[in-house]
Amino acid sequence: MKNIDDLRNTWKQISLDTTSRQSDSAEAKKRMRSLLLECESVPTVKERLIQRLRRPLLAALACLASTFVLIREFDIPGWFIILYYGFIVLAAVLTYYQIRLLRKADLTQMTTVDAIRFIRKFTIVRQRIKTVLISIGIPVVVLLMWVLDSHKEPLLLISGLAGAAIGAAVGIYMNHRFKKDLRLMERTLGRIDELS
Repeated sequence: MKNIDDLRNTWKQISLDTTSRQSDSAEAKKRMRSLLLECESVPTVKERLIQRLRRPLLAALACLASTFVLIREFDIPGWFIILYYGFIVLAAVLTYYQIRLLRKADLTQMTTVDAIRFIRKFTIVRQRIKTVLISIGIPVVVLLMWVLDSHKEPLLLISGLAGAAIGAAVGIYMNHRFKKDLRLMERTLGRIDELS
């Protein structure tokens, strides 16, 4: 009789172990599914670059909208408004061009060498665009400060200078993050010299 009781207890223990293992297995599967979903929602480096380029487009819209307030409240010369709008539109078009270059590049289908070449070419294009926009943007900001100073309102000039400083700091930070992502892509793919 004792052997039968021992056998029953052992059987119950085995039954409990398999039930708990099944529930552990189900929990492990749930965790795995949530991790996979989380990984799918994490953007690739290319997607992050595109997202970083979309932000200046939104900033361009905000800049265009803010000029309506300036035009309504202050006497801003027409030539400056045309120059300012032209600069903002040029910046938006060049930013959109970079987004298109990135979207068209299917890095998963390219060979490693072609992907590295694309990244280097894209970096050069980006540097040229930055050079053009900075060389036009600095005179536009200086002219804006001159226009604001002509109103003889110190607070207006101070707020304009603060806005320019904040804009420069945000631009430098965004550029740093963008370059970091490009370097990460290059490191991931390796160097052409190492491949040949």
